[in-house]
Amino acid sequence: MLSSQLAYLQAHGDDLVGRLRRAMAPLVTASLPPEMDRLRKTLAKAFPGRVLDKEKDVELLAQAKASLGPALHELHTATLMLLDWKLAVVDVLRSVCVDLSILHFGVHPVLMASFLQLFATYVKLHVLWATQVDVRGYLGLNGALDHGVESFVLCFADHPWRALQAELKDEIAPKLCSLVWSAYEATAGSRDLLALRNQGFFDLEKAATGVLDHAAVYDHLLYHDAIDEWVVLAALTCPQELVQPRGMAAFDAVGSTLFGLVLAEDLTLSVHEVVADAAKLLDAKLKKLLRRIAKRATSGSGYRHADRRAFCIWSLSSVVHLLALDTSLLGPLYPMVLAMTHVARAEVQWYVVHAYQATPAHLKAKHHAKASFLDPRQLALLISLLQRVEAATRSSHSVVEVHYKTMLASCKVPDVPADAAVDPRVVEILTATRPLVASVNAAGSDHALDDFSANWAKVVVYWSCSGVTVDEPFVAAMHAVDANARRANRLRIAASFARATNLGLLAHYPASLRSAFAYAIAHEPARTVDVMQAVATSLPSHAGDLATRLVDDWRGGLEGLLRSAYEQALALAIAQRDGATASGGRALQALPQLFVALQTANAVVLPASTLDPSALFGEAMSSVLASLLRDMVAALTPPQTMQMRLQVFRECFARYDVGHGIALQLQRECAMSNEDVHRGNDRFALAMARLYLRFLTALAPTDDGAVGVPFVWLVDGYARRDGAVYRKLDGLDANDLATPLQLQALVTVVGAEGCRVLYAGILDFVRQHISQLQHCLSLDRDALVEFGKSLLSSPKTAVKRMATLDKVTHHMAAIGHAMHLCTSLNMASQAVAASPMSTRRQKDAPDVVAAVQLFAGDDWTLLPLLLSAAMTSAYWKDPQAMHGAMAVASAQLLLLRVFRPPLVVPLPRHVSPTHAIETFVYVLATTLLTLQPSMLSYLGVVVADERSIDGAFLSAVVPPAVITVSPIHLVGELTVHLGRRDETRVAN
Repeated sequence: MLSSQLAYLQAHGDDLVGRLRRAMAPLVTASLPPEMDRLRKTLAKAFPGRVLDKEKDVELLAQAKASLGPALHELHTATLMLLDWKLAVVDVLRSVCVDLSILHFGVHPVLMASFLQLFATYVKLHVLWATQVDVRGYLGLNGALDHGVESFVLCFADHPWRALQAELKDEIAPKLCSLVWSAYEATAGSRDLLALRNQGFFDLEKAATGVLDHAAVYDHLLYHDAIDEWVVLAALTCPQELVQPRGMAAFDAVGSTLFGLVLAEDLTLSVHEVVADAAKLLDAKLKKLLRRIAKRATSGSGYRHADRRAFCIWSLSSVVHLLALDTSLLGPLYPMVLAMTHVARAEVQWYVVHAYQATPAHLKAKHHAKASFLDPRQLALLISLLQRVEAATRSSHSVVEVHYKTMLASCKVPDVPADAAVDPRVVEILTATRPLVASVNAAGSDHALDDFSANWAKVVVYWSCSGVTVDEPFVAAMHAVDANARRANRLRIAASFARATNLGLLAHYPASLRSAFAYAIAHEPARTVDVMQAVATSLPSHAGDLATRLVDDWRGGLEGLLRSAYEQALALAIAQRDGATASGGRALQALPQLFVALQTANAVVLPASTLDPSALFGEAMSSVLASLLRDMVAALTPPQTMQMRLQVFRECFARYDVGHGIALQLQRECAMSNEDVHRGNDRFALAMARLYLRFLTALAPTDDGAVGVPFVWLVDGYARRDGAVYRKLDGLDANDLATPLQLQALVTVVGAEGCRVLYAGILDFVRQHISQLQHCLSLDRDALVEFGKSLLSSPKTAVKRMATLDKVTHHMAAIGHAMHLCTSLNMASQAVAASPMSTRRQKDAPDVVAAVQLFAGDDWTLLPLLLSAAMTSAYWKDPQAMHGAMAVASAQLLLLRVFRPPLVVPLPRHVSPTHAIETFVYVLATTLLTLQPSMLSYLGVVVADERSIDGAFLSAVVPPAVITVSPIHLVGELTVHLGRRDETRVAN
């Protein structure tokens, strides 16, 4: 049976295309050594002979088989299969062209289309096999071949077009070309889509009621791209048939609309170059006409297909809108929807093939209107609409099946005409066909429908072979029943939509795909979700790199879009505040549709990963917002202005959870500690607070690995050590982030929760420095123990054995700076809470003293010595370090407040109280004698402020029997005395 035979050979041919591509892939990418490549070329020239004169060539041949053995064997196997398939196809082509006396497309369009598609696959397979690799050379490397394969290679390897022309010239070409021309003529009336639209052929409202007056037009639209391919291949394999008026008319109409033809995946044929080469032996008039057609193709086909793409965009948009209202309309609209979808996919293929197609070699570049072939907007819209149609029809195949089975159950098979009834075989077949349709209902099987179509194809083939003429109304009625039977087959429905919406060819044209994607991101971002879904469902598994690049493009494009939308929203808000008129820009207007698309989008399953569009949008949102906040916090932005900007941001992206969406990105930037991770702080305010705290911490390079000192704003300037070099983080200087104005801005950004995180971070910072201070105190205790063991040792010896005073000063200053920062944050919180624009009041700052008591412990027995040692550092001798005095005093006050209850000095038994006091007084007096007058004045103020704790401190330092003078009082007295001495010295 012809129909089943054609289907079998076509399936085998499609499998051979994939097998050949897989066999040739390693050979195309193989990089042979120069000597081995020379051997391959030598074997190609001597094919089929394999004369190896040199021993070295024999070794090279063995190496080639060792390295390329599997690929060479696969190529040889594919060639054998191609040869067997070729012989079977030629027999079918010849038998059909000879046996069928009536060979016309209208006899049975489906059967004739299957026959012509087999012819097209036959031609493309030969060209694919002969043009991808050096078949002669690689088969020569593989080894000896049988006579049939050698003859096949000799005939088709070098000039496949000439071999095909010679093979099809005599018996097949006239009938085959006549069938192709008839196929074009049968569908020529449906090529002007705009005219069909104006004539009401695409009246969706009328079609939705079940009235399909133009069903034949929709069937013709399904064959348009296939007929174009058949016409071109017929002209290439049978150029002598172009001298016929029918042939030239068909090629003129088709050839002027294209100059590139897809043979297999990324293999594109330059149509007019090959036609010009094939027509060299024809007359000059024909060659001149072909050249004119090629010029029209390169100059005007872009505009024609742009109009077709515009029609497809209009039609598919209408279909998507209609199906969104009622999916049950897919039943009556199925032929129209399938035809529109098929034409749209054909236009996508035409675009990507011709967008960057080179001008035919025999034409001048000036004839190529390149700009007319490039329109990423239309490509992006078509890809998006095809994906939406696929999504809208995916779950509605049963609607189509039930609709057409109902139509079949209500129709009658026409009676056999008298002139056909004389043939008993026809009567027998039609008699068996009638109950198949009569018994079809909504629960009918696809097998019965296939049997009916197969029986009707048998009748058509039998009539075509016998030359019997049958009434056209009967044939038309049977064709209509056959068409409905095919439409009621669920497997055919799914397969037809899968073919019409498959965009796997995009993987082989990344430039066109990325340009369309870039347009979608910039102008219609809601389409990007559809485009990525289409890419994910169509890209092959080996296209992971392209998918990765598209995701990167998507991320970067979204960031640019969000940034532009925010800037437009801010400009609009400022204009409205000032009473000016303004309108939102394109990016701002596109956001609502993007939000809707994200809410309904499913995960995009890419070849190498699975992508959540909402998560990708969240990453872009977090990046934009982090950049915005850094800019606002780094600049001297007033809190009121920052509040307005943040309010605009929230309103601009109100449909998206800003706080949750940007948490992940900021957490990565903030280098969270383990404690923070365990707390589960994953909101934006918390992450931003940690990030800000990093900026406020000086990462000064130190040899001893000491913890950095936070920057704080003091009355007279910054508290920083002279000569210390602090590095900047992410382009921000911490010196610009600690002013009262900036702290108010920070509180505005992070809110109450962020402030609590900041306080927790400050406490953690203080804890680190207190831990290192405890280590210093342990060193001091050891020094005093040694001092107490030897009564002859001088206090200087003990001082030298104590911890480095610069370290002590560093830790004391760090603790004081942190306390100042905590106080400044509290003041900033109160200032923001008092602001008229504030929507909520900040909570009070935590009790830092109580918090420090929890982790510091009780082992602070040498606190008095610590206070005195802190003053012995050279830190106090530098006039520029005066700004740090307040910080050190704050640290001293904090430690006194924290450790007042347990402050007892259990001196070692070897250390007498007298020696301890002597050391303390000596160190204190030595320090005060070296201080400058400005320092002494400042210490006097500090002492005056601390007299309230003098008694408690005195009782905690040493037993009353040992000392009866307060150390702080002693400091005050010495300060006054030394101040008078200095005044006398200045007077003298």
